[in-house]
Amino acid sequence: MARNDDPVAFENWYVVFVKDKSVLVKPDGEGDEKAVWLPISQVDVQSGDLEKGKVIDFEIPEWLAQDRGID
Repeated sequence: MARNDDPVAFENWYVVFVKDKSVLVKPDGEGDEKAVWLPISQVDVQSGDLEKGKVIDFEIPEWLAQDRGID
């Protein structure tokens, strides 16, 4: 089965934590149980800054969204 690289858009997600190669994000206004780690290399920020405490809009490949359970 081929992986799907089509982009999936997410709006108003809160940046909880940023590491060297990954970022922890969650839907703005949601509890920490909704937080997911994403590889920064796969995150295409559409608006906002990829910094702790910021709210961003971003796109990731569909295969990654499915893998993280946020599709």
